[in-house]
Amino acid sequence: MSETTHTPTPGLFRRLKQAFRRPNDAPSTVAESNAARLLDYGAKPDFPGFLHPKEVEGTGPAEPVADGGHSAPDPLPRVPRREAEKVAPVAPVRPASIPVRIATPEDEEGVMELCRLMHAETAFFALDENLVREMMRPSLRQEGGVVCVIGEPGKLGAIINLTFQSHWYSHEMFLTDRMTFVHPDHRNSDHITRLIQYAKTLADLSGCALLLGITSSKRTEAKVRLLRRELGEPVGALFFYDARPRAEVVAPPAQAA
Repeated sequence: MSETTHTPTPGLFRRLKQAFRRPNDAPSTVAESNAARLLDYGAKPDFPGFLHPKEVEGTGPAEPVADGGHSAPDPLPRVPRREAEKVAPVAPVRPASIPVRIATPEDEEGVMELCRLMHAETAFFALDENLVREMMRPSLRQEGGVVCVIGEPGKLGAIINLTFQSHWYSHEMFLTDRMTFVHPDHRNSDHITRLIQYAKTLADLSGCALLLGITSSKRTEAKVRLLRRELGEPVGALFFYDARPRAEVVAPPAQAA
């Protein structure tokens, strides 16, 4: 099984973390230290659906142990649960059991179509498609981020683009969404819930916190209810001021004659 199929693998997140980590940075927390060792050695994390490296590499299943898991070198202590998980615990979902996959460069045009649709619905600023491609391509190569989608190439029903970031006051990394969007034809599905659950799985695998937000004035209350149900109570709010007419703001730049 390759590292771009439904189930996340340790190698994927080792590359993501290395792409983001600053030179000479040392793990800043016990959880991050454990996560780094997890990525290095492929120990089984505390949720079902994780594939041991032997299974990922196609060399056969790992040897079973008494508790029904897989043996792994250098067993790790459990990574402490985050406070948000204590507020609203949600049973982990097996990544392989839901139609979410890691996108690849072959998905670029399908991703761009969803970006155009999202811009038409929720944009605060004008669209520059060349810039969007430049921003998305590293994540499509799993460099510092990852694009998770539902659907086949060219027929994508939903997307979430997750990247590693850090706040100005800390070297500690967290996962956050650059964009999350469901195609209008799939609004009656549970795609958005599956994307959020998948993002939580990725955060658990990488040993990082997950920060998701809403920058939309449409059906905001319903979206807040969904995030509260999946992640717990919100940790803030966003406000936006711009005196310019919206049509002027989101219109594409005038083409040179």
